[in-house]
Amino acid sequence: MHLGQAQRIVVVVAFGVVCLATGSWVATVYGQASYPLTGWTGYAPLVSHRAGLSPTKMLLVWVGIAAFWGTVSAFLLHSPRRASTEIAPGGGQSEP
Repeated sequence: MHLGQAQRIVVVVAFGVVCLATGSWVATVYGQASYPLTGWTGYAPLVSHRAGLSPTKMLLVWVGIAAFWGTVSAFLLHSPRRASTEIAPGGGQSEP
């Protein structure tokens, strides 16, 4: 199945949205959050419940997702190479 240029662009944009959703999910689930409650609780906690990935690791997650999206996008959007010799209308081979 061959996709046209416009269809490939739509696939790349849709894949970018999926990567964004995945990164947001990772940041929410594995990011720094207080446990078990978040937000204002009406009192100061006695112990810091710092859980999740460090900011550096979160940066690496986002860079990895962006690199993956860029690689897949480059693969999808590259223009296929044509054969070095093609059959000319007269039956002979044309030079590239």
